Amino acid sequence: MLHPVAVTLISVGFCTLMVWAVRRLARPGKLSLAHTPGRPNSLNPAHLMLPLAMWLLSIAAAKTLVRRFLPQDSYELLVLVGIIGQIVWLATSLVVASIAFDHGLRRGLGLSMRHWIYDTGRGVLGYLAIYPVFFGLVWIMTWLTGPPVEHEMLKALRATSHVWTVAGIFSAVVLTPLAEETFCRGLLQSMLRRYTHRPWVAILLAAGVFALLHHPYWQHMPALFALAVSIGYNYERCGRLYPAFLIHGLFNAVNIAISLAATS
Repeated sequence: MLHPVAVTLISVGFCTLMVWAVRRLARPGKLSLAHTPGRPNSLNPAHLMLPLAMWLLSIAAAKTLVRRFLPQDSYELLVLVGIIGQIVWLATSLVVASIAFDHGLRRGLGLSMRHWIYDTGRGVLGYLAIYPVFFGLVWIMTWLTGPPVEHEMLKALRATSHVWTVAGIFSAVVLTPLAEETFCRGLLQSMLRRYTHRPWVAILLAAGVFALLHHPYWQHMPALFALAVSIGYNYERCGRLYPAFLIHGLFNAVNIAISLAATS
């Protein structure tokens, strides 16, 4: 049986999606993204390899060091290593962006809160519009392949103490969106847009990479791809990362809240 919050989000989200579709049909020029903000940069694949390599190396190093203080394969270890990895990934991505974007982090990458009220509305509406699509794709995959594998972080949040639960929620709701969106949208999508000169091609390719980064949970990949397309579209429309952070953070926060409420 669906949680009441999920039912409400599906209903409100479907209405939001229909309104957006009608508006885009009335003004198709905005859907083409032909006149969206440019983000001049000198990014190349080598730039992107550095944050990925540092992320993987930091996870491996953290596991080795933290195992001295926490039991191997414990959920506490999973949470702490995840936090360390996300911080290193985010920091390295920001360093690369500060070097590769012509106008720096604020005007180039889009780390700006200049229109935060407008961007907050865009992020909330973007989340609502994609929620029924995400849920529908998860339902289809469940019907075709059976129940999906539960994310390890959700297991950790239910099995650890309150302190570790709070740390895990902070990692999933704040650090993960910051790190993944800075890399996947800020770096990868911006590079692909410069190479292809086609915003939609960049959005779709970056969304594919985003889905593949969640490869252990393959049943969620189609839904995650759709989520990433929505996030990438909103990034291209305004040229700022805050809506991307917000959509991703809301997505993780609501999923965690529903999961914890269902088992409480």
